[in-house]
Amino acid sequence: MPSYFDSLQKHVFNLAKGRFGFTASYTSADGLATWEGIVLFGNPSEMYKLAGMPFEPNRYTMEYQTGDLPGLLERVHARQTDEKVTVDGVEYYVTSVDAVHDGETFRANLTPFL
Repeated sequence: MPSYFDSLQKHVFNLAKGRFGFTASYTSADGLATWEGIVLFGNPSEMYKLAGMPFEPNRYTMEYQTGDLPGLLERVHARQTDEKVTVDGVEYYVTSVDAVHDGETFRANLTPFL
């Protein structure tokens, strides 16, 4: 049975996705895994500087939870394929994926596909 705090964490993440999320899709390079849904997306802009937040103009990030984007973490860690995701209609290479916060949330570092 999940703890109260696990349920609360999921609820807060889903609330943030509902308010600030971006549509995303993923099809693995080997074609075995697909996923469509909402993720949190960090797209650097000058507004970050105005808000007093760290501004890293070449750092794109995407956050998602366990169960979303099946196999992405494993494929990126294996480095056997070049995995790509589409966020808000723009395609990105996934350069790394790390567990953050509670281990149920993952942050993918992205590079725009040119």
